Amino acid sequence: MQAIALTSGMRWRHGMSPNQNCRSFIAAGRIALVAGLVAVGGSALLSAKTHLIEAATRRYDAVAAGVEPGDTVLIAAGVRGPLRIAGLRGDPRNTVVVRPAGALVINGGKDHYAIAFADCTDFHFTGLVDSANPSAGRLRIESGQNSVVVTGFSSGIELSHLEVADSGFAGIMIKQDPTDDPRTWRDAFVMRRVTVRDCVITHTQGEGLYLGNSFYATGHPAGEAGKRWAHTIEGVRVFRNRTYDTGCEGLQVGSATKDCEIVGNTIEKFGQRPFGPWQDNGLQIGEGTGGLVQDNVIRDGPGNGIVLLGLGDNRIIGNLIEQVGGRGINGYSRAGAISGDGYHIEGNVIRTPGGHGIALGAPELKAIVICGNRIIRPGQTPAIALLDGTKADVRDNRIE
Repeated sequence: MQAIALTSGMRWRHGMSPNQNCRSFIAAGRIALVAGLVAVGGSALLSAKTHLIEAATRRYDAVAAGVEPGDTVLIAAGVRGPLRIAGLRGDPRNTVVVRPAGALVINGGKDHYAIAFADCTDFHFTGLVDSANPSAGRLRIESGQNSVVVTGFSSGIELSHLEVADSGFAGIMIKQDPTDDPRTWRDAFVMRRVTVRDCVITHTQGEGLYLGNSFYATGHPAGEAGKRWAHTIEGVRVFRNRTYDTGCEGLQVGSATKDCEIVGNTIEKFGQRPFGPWQDNGLQIGEGTGGLVQDNVIRDGPGNGIVLLGLGDNRIIGNLIEQVGGRGINGYSRAGAISGDGYHIEGNVIRTPGGHGIALGAPELKAIVICGNRIIRPGQTPAIALLDGTKADVRDNRIE
């Protein structure tokens, strides 16, 4: 801990008794201590340390390295191979920050990942060398089967300002698939507080961003039982990311059952190399996912702009969807994945979709609202299609 220098208030004052002077010293010392805490970011962790991961290190055990809440972990600058970091333990008020020490390229080659975080809580992995000077250096993460992976019993995850490219499958993947270990099953584990923001993901063979398990209702193929039910995610923020030239979906979120917001992202040139049918869409709101999808830009891909398979409480507001080969918004209900009353689709602009502007097949939902949308030159009529007996409040939409 740094010593606290005497302040102007910590003087022996003539004319005051010894007891009065002592009380004055104590009060001034408290003020100086508070000022010192504010100077280091408002945290009481004056002993926060900085750790360095050398280029030759392939596996980093944060517990063995003595990383504590509020610490910073630097990854040595230069060009390096795959890195696995395990056991980061921050807390919500004092996250562990992981960042490059300077300009850095992490190349995963043919490994399972370029960088992976396993069993980590309350950490922030940022590509910024200096948050006050974004041009001070860059982090590029490339190759690997999945370039950035967060797995295990991780929560309190923040990824920001990452440049990810040339992934063998997903650019960023965040989930723990269930195994025969009961701790990985839905009733035992909930992943919480996941933020991905301000990242650029390009040239992937699979999805750009893959967050959460896709098999909420049907179970994930795993283990001796044939399938297991995967964990859910609560508290998701996906803000201001850009994906470009992805093999499958630009952005896919599954099993995010509570407090999910997907806002301000740009998804371009999606579905360029799909590995199978129905894998070529822009944004997939997968089984078990609720919440808000707002102010996203989705353009230039062969599939649907937004695929909606969510919980039924989804709000799809103010998105721009253009030049998509399929439907602008394509929504269905799936047995076992419905808990809300209805989709609310409002204020979206859908320009020149290959199919319907909006198509919904969700007869179980009783309070669907489709209002104030603008659909321009849809490739298939009607512009708004209600399928399989679906009913909705459809009003104030503009078809051009």
